[in-house]
Amino acid sequence: MGPLIYAVYTVCVYPFEAALRYAYSAISAAAGSYGLSLVVLSLCVTVAIAPLMKGANAEQVREKRVQNVLRPQIERITSECSGAQRQRRIENLYRRYAYHPIYSIRSGMGILIQVPFLFGAYYMLRGYGGISGIPFL
Repeated sequence: MGPLIYAVYTVCVYPFEAALRYAYSAISAAAGSYGLSLVVLSLCVTVAIAPLMKGANAEQVREKRVQNVLRPQIERITSECSGAQRQRRIENLYRRYAYHPIYSIRSGMGILIQVPFLFGAYYMLRGYGGISGIPFL
């Protein structure tokens, strides 16, 4: 593993992996079943990130509304003019709606919230030697 990948792993993935490993160990000790513990851990993570997902979904809806308002106007501008005039009119449209094209990233926030947990769970289960060869339930 290269130094950059290791640094990204250490900063972005390892905290989630460590938290999931700790929670999984605690749940496994209480439940006595590795399979049931995975289900409970999954439910706990889902409940924990639910407020973040709700906010991300609200941003996605907001972005879709703005795009629905802007799209026909941009199509009209595109059909009516070209070059610098088109660019200037589209910039004025964005300014009128206090919008920047980079804001379209907001619609992908839901997946960006889930990715660290996915990688954390993958690395946690990959390195969890105690479950190898044990039945699910």
